[in-house]
Amino acid sequence: MHCSQCGNPTQPNSAYCPHCGHRLDSLPSGDRVAGDAASLTAGSGEAAGAGADDESLALPPGAAMFGAGEKAPPETQATKAADSQTLWEGRFDGRGMIGRALLSALVTLGLIVLSIAWPWLGRHWLVVLGIVVLLWVYQYLVYVVRHYGHRYRLTPQTFVHESGILVRSSSPIEIIAIDDISFQQTIFERVLGVGTIRIVSGDRTDPKLELHGIRDVAAAFATIDQARRAERRRRAVRVDNV
Repeated sequence: MHCSQCGNPTQPNSAYCPHCGHRLDSLPSGDRVAGDAASLTAGSGEAAGAGADDESLALPPGAAMFGAGEKAPPETQATKAADSQTLWEGRFDGRGMIGRALLSALVTLGLIVLSIAWPWLGRHWLVVLGIVVLLWVYQYLVYVVRHYGHRYRLTPQTFVHESGILVRSSSPIEIIAIDDISFQQTIFERVLGVGTIRIVSGDRTDPKLELHGIRDVAAAFATIDQARRAERRRRAVRVDNV
């Protein structure tokens, strides 16, 4: 028989689908209880009493019920293998600093002009030079933090955001939990082929995630969006109804 929720094949007399955890209400109540007891006592050799049946029914749906040494069904192994594939990887590209670099260049030019136009300001050229150096050092530190502090990886089912330099943390987002995705480019970013991708999801850690300075942003956006739609079609969820 097949699960009415995900359509995958299930074992006879199973109380829950081993793939999505959906309760198989189509089974007669007696078969469902027997299936729960058999799933819990597999490999133990002990008969389950009335109290054991109650505990088996209280297990959360979707819990893996495999005996000792028993392997997961081929569908589960195929799903894990597919999710280990990398569809796209990205991080902040230096060309995404074009706006900040232009602003810093204008400030630097302005300070130089002021030093030349007002001689009294020229007496403090060391102060002006220090301001210029600090400005560009700050912009470089921003680049280092954005480039080395954030990394993104896309699999067929998960979008992973790794952040941090000294302390690395990972925040996976289920592809099916992504509610909306868009990208934005300034006029300079369009020339250089970079941009910002915005992801809105039901994830509590990163409900609104912005990916700045992404190279080939249009292609990256299309890859993430196609993976999202493919996963929703696989689980029979219409994107238009979200």
